[in-house]
Amino acid sequence: MTTIFLAENTRKFENYRVQIYCGLFVFIMMTTYPYSSFGLFKAESFVNFVVDGKLNSTEP
Repeated sequence: MTTIFLAENTRKFENYRVQIYCGLFVFIMMTTYPYSSFGLFKAESFVNFVVDGKLNSTEP
C-alpha cells in the first residue's frame, strides 16, 4: 500500500518537475527576447516591473 503510494507520488513529482522546467524555459524565452513570443510585454517592461514593482507601460 505505501509502496504504491510512494510510486504514484514520485511519478507526479517527475511530471511536476518537467512542467517546471518547461515553464522556466518559456519564461526565459519570453524575457530575453526584445518582444516575447506571446506578445504580452517587452523585456524592458518586465525589467521595470521587477525594479519598480509595477509595469510602467500601458500596453495590454
